[in-house]
Formats: sequence, C-alpha cells, structure tokens
Amino acid sequence: MMREQRLKTGFFKTTAIFLASAFVAGPSAAAAATAAEVPSPESGAYSVRLIPEALPLSSAIESDGWSAALRYGDQDAEPQQELSATKAIFYSFLIPGLGDWYAGRKDRAKTFFIVDAAIWTAFIVFEVQGYQREEGYKEYAQIFAGVQSTDHSDDFYSTIGQYASSEEYESDFKKDSRLDLWPDVGSEAMESYYLENRVADFEDWAWQSFESRVDYRQMRSSSKLSYRRADYMIAAAVLNRMVASVFAYQAVKSSRGKAKEQGDSQSGGVQGGGYRLDIST
Repeated sequence: MMREQRLKTGFFKTTAIFLASAFVAGPSAAAAATAAEVPSPESGAYSVRLIPEALPLSSAIESDGWSAALRYGDQDAEPQQELSATKAIFYSFLIPGLGDWYAGRKDRAKTFFIVDAAIWTAFIVFEVQGYQREEGYKEYAQIFAGVQSTDHSDDFYSTIGQYASSEEYESDFKKDSRLDLWPDVGSEAMESYYLENRVADFEDWAWQSFESRVDYRQMRSSSKLSYRRADYMIAAAVLNRMVASVFAYQAVKSSRGKAKEQGDSQSGGVQGGGYRLDIST
C-alpha cells in the first residue's frame, strides 16, 4: 500500500516537473530560434527604409487648415476649405446672419436671425391689419354711401371720400374740364367728355352725413398707413441683408487675417514634414 502511494506521488511529481519544464523551455527555445535568425552586423543584412517624420502638434498648422493626418505623414491629406467671402455675402442676402454663422460668428448671427424674424413678423401683421381695415371701409361705404359693390378700384374709393355724392363729383368734374373743352363747351360735348374721363368703375353714391364721410376717410387712411408700414418692413428687410452682408464679409476677412498672423508668428518653431532614414535589422 505504501508502495502504491509512493508510486502515485512520484507520478504526480514527474508530471508537474515535465509541465514546468515545457512552460519554461518553450519561450526560451523560441527566443533562441529568433536570435539564431538575426543576422550579425558583419553579415550586412540590414534594411534601409524611409519613415515619415511626424510633425509636432501646432496651432500654426491647424490655422493653415491642415488636418491631423498630414501631421503624421499622410501626404495625401487635403487642406480644409478656406472661408469664401462670396459665399458669406450670398448667404447673408439669402438669410441675414447665415453669412456670419458660416464665418464662425454665431453670436452675431443669432442677432441677425432675431431681427429678420421680427421684421417679417411685423410685415405680416401690417399686411393683415391693412387688409382688414380695407375691408372695413369698403363695407362702411356700402352702408353709409349706398355703394353696391366692394370690388371697386382704389381710384373709386379715393373719389367717394372727396365728394358728398356722385352728383357733386360730376358737377365739379365738368366745371374743371371747361378749359380742356374750350371753345366747344356745349352740354353735349361736356357730357361726352365726362363719360369718357370720369372714374372708370363709376357708381352712384351719396353719403348720409358729413360725419360718416369723415369717418370713412379716417378708416381708409388707417388702412393705407398699415400698408405703408408693411412696405417699410420690406425696405428694412433689404437693409438688414445689406448690413448682414457687410458684417459677414468683415468676419471672413478677420478670420483669414487671424489665421495668417498665427501662422507667421509660429512658423519659426514649426518643423516641416518630411522623412527620416531608418537603418535597422
């Protein structure tokens, strides 16, 4: 029994020693084989190759628009696209502030965005206001002047605000036209001239009172004022685009100038990209 136990113990020890020897001898043999394959300096078996020389990280290179790939020997890398003043101006005319956003001035771009949105909002408000007031004075003319339709020309609505009735308008028109007809100022010639030259979409009217005509003129004037303000907003939108284009142009020029200054100030400490000679086994 003791003999069998010793045999088992000896078997386990032998197995452990064998595994340990294999674990140690394996890498050693591989290293020895590798060392045996390495040629000696006298054999002349050296490789000569060109290794790209890495460029240092530099803000000057970044300012010139080169990507990080070029700093590490990638000769096919392309420079980043330079800002275009023409694009900045075009973007600003399209949407004020977009040119500044393109040039990197996002704080100022937001201001132009807000201003342009306010201008067009005011334009819409004034247009709607003018239209509503226009419909109001047309309906008022139907009620207090006896006008049958609301689709008359602006010339007609201007005329009925100046005269108490169509008869007063006709009389005043013929009186002012006598010089044009002189010396033929007969009734037939006058009537024919009146019919040919009176307001095109003529319709009879008569205001119920002087006060109603005054109210009508005020309503019409208020509508015209709203339309004029809408026109002012269009002019403001054009002016806003011109100003935004000038600022965008200056932003692009300023960005180019800063990049150039950084490149000039740091060009002395920046190593050029190239290759170094590596001789190794």
